[in-house]
Amino acid sequence: MGKFILVLDAGGGGGRAFVVDVNGRCWATSHREWTYQYPGDARPLGVEFAPDEFWRILCEVSRDVMTQYRLDPEDIIAVSSTSMREACVIIDENGRELYAGPNRDARAIAEAGRQGDAYGEKTYRLTGHWPAPIFASARIPWLARHRPEVIERAAGLLMMNDWILFKLSGKTASEPTNAAESGLFDINSLNWSTELADILNIPARLFVPIHKPGTVIGEVNEQAAEQTGLSAGTPVVVGGADTQCGLLGSGAVNIGDVGIVAGTSTPVQIVMNRPIIDPEGRTWTCPYLLDNTWVVESNAGATGISLKWFRDSFYQTEMAMAGASSGNLYALITEEANESPIGSNGVLAYIGPQIMNARVFKALPGGFTVMQPLDMLNESNGRSDFARAILESNAFAVRGNLEQVIQVAGLEPASIRVCGGSAKSEFWIQMLADVLGKTILVPLIKEGSAMGAAVCAAAGVGIYGDLDTAMERMIRYSSVTPQASLYSEYTEAYRRWLTQRVSSQTSCQDENP
Repeated sequence: MGKFILVLDAGGGGGRAFVVDVNGRCWATSHREWTYQYPGDARPLGVEFAPDEFWRILCEVSRDVMTQYRLDPEDIIAVSSTSMREACVIIDENGRELYAGPNRDARAIAEAGRQGDAYGEKTYRLTGHWPAPIFASARIPWLARHRPEVIERAAGLLMMNDWILFKLSGKTASEPTNAAESGLFDINSLNWSTELADILNIPARLFVPIHKPGTVIGEVNEQAAEQTGLSAGTPVVVGGADTQCGLLGSGAVNIGDVGIVAGTSTPVQIVMNRPIIDPEGRTWTCPYLLDNTWVVESNAGATGISLKWFRDSFYQTEMAMAGASSGNLYALITEEANESPIGSNGVLAYIGPQIMNARVFKALPGGFTVMQPLDMLNESNGRSDFARAILESNAFAVRGNLEQVIQVAGLEPASIRVCGGSAKSEFWIQMLADVLGKTILVPLIKEGSAMGAAVCAAAGVGIYGDLDTAMERMIRYSSVTPQASLYSEYTEAYRRWLTQRVSSQTSCQDENP
């Protein structure tokens, strides 16, 4: 049947297995949702996950894709991983998980605040990230204070994609794109920052070896083979963080290429040949998967989360109906949104999406603004207007963050590429092209993060000589052209949205301690 690559993708909402052949054709995919835990000693912002449950789900989806097309395990020539950034696992010397937290674990808000006050500028120059509670650099001091036994027994810090490879092979290793999301990684030397670890009193024994994406670090062991349905001895290849893998899976490899991963959140990144730091500290600077490349990122925030919230809150009747899948409901949302004109009849949404400011981690106020007299509300504004307002809000946030990335990088995009769940919506992608006034390239396989990890695996086992060649052979895309007549209308609506969003963001910054 040919040669196949399997990727395990740990996202914010669930685990996915993805099988692609060496020509970039998707053969099978399986997804399961997972849930989180909210420990009492870390309230109100602490979130954890059960490693056994997450690994069980990843094994289930792996076995699913093996059976969907009756794939012979021997036909899988490599396995790799990608995951949500900032999620990490701390293990002891025997590989047992002592702590497992997703990217939404913000328990360490006090620690991050103190770090920002004392070492913010230094941290930003070293790591490309202003201190924030979602980084291991803040969580580890929190654990040292509240659960000292965890740090006393800790032997390794694994980012989530590292942990998946560890479960497959028993090898502890990390790679630059997600290690940088620990807040403890020097983006200039591309290695752990022992200087920062000393400042924050974080044990250097937690740091595992760093390998390039596309490196074979081991083989699937007997236990993992039995659990996943893979063959023991299958090469295990280093992948990367979901955002950077999404860029690679979209074909964004040239300096100046912009990649937008429209998923749970929507990072907007531009590929650079050096680690540029924003003088105002608004953006992140991160390593990329390719040699001698970095990205500047401005993240649009909780775009996918806001859309899911809208679905769950406004479509409860439809959700209760037999056979109403989430995919059908998202299609219904866009169908109804299409009934509302540009500007959503005066409804503006501020639920999640924002213009990034990395120095501020205080929640922004959110809601809907209805630009109608009270006596006209029942007559003028319906669910379709709110649906369109949510989708427009996501597109407007992308535009605002793209403008910020261009300003920091100091160059215009060579191309704009979009992957992720929202890229499956032709309606929203056309809206985004019209809002930006730019042609958008959309990969045929929208699961860009998984595809990027598959590219790493194909290069790692020698199917292709390097990541660039693997990408060229495996990635195909279509283009969406903006409708020039709509750009000015959207620009007017965007300016209205931006005025109020920036006003709330500025107010929030003024109040931030």
